[in-house]
Amino acid sequence: MTLLQTATNIILHILQKTDSKNIVIANPKNNNEVLTNVQYIEGHGSDDLRMMEHPIEDGSMIVDHIIDDPKSATVKIKIDDEDSSSLSELQNLYKNRTPLVLKIKNEIYPNLCISSKPVSATVENFNSSVYDLTFKEVQEAQTVYVKMKVPAVKNKKNASTIKTGHKVAKPAQKSVLSKIKKRIKVK
Repeated sequence: MTLLQTATNIILHILQKTDSKNIVIANPKNNNEVLTNVQYIEGHGSDDLRMMEHPIEDGSMIVDHIIDDPKSATVKIKIDDEDSSSLSELQNLYKNRTPLVLKIKNEIYPNLCISSKPVSATVENFNSSVYDLTFKEVQEAQTVYVKMKVPAVKNKKNASTIKTGHKVAKPAQKSVLSKIKKRIKVK
């Protein structure tokens, strides 16, 4: 290993241990950063579009053929085993399905929840746990009700709003019952 490679590895190791704020997880309700005592190892975000496979007609609106997929991200963090407050905070964020804002470098992913948090232990991380957190966007839809006018009916007897009185079912006639019994061969 050359002297330049050694120096580069030392600088990268020091930068990894310092707070570079390449990855930030925050609670949008109170604008506070969460999981501040953990070491962020790496993060990946995804903001994808799903395009329909079939060809579109010339002159069609392209907007109808492209759908936004929910944003997703993965973040690898390391928590020291003695850091019970960070472990508890992570558990609460996961169990309470707390919506979070995630910033990876210059990309911001709002309204994400932790969808999985597998943990691993290695020989290199003897006194700590490494979590691979997976985040998924919670997409919200707003229902809009539109009051519509009942169309006028030309012939009043075709209207469903005509009051025709109380309806009572009549018992079936004996001849109808005998025909049904013959079909199903009941004695």
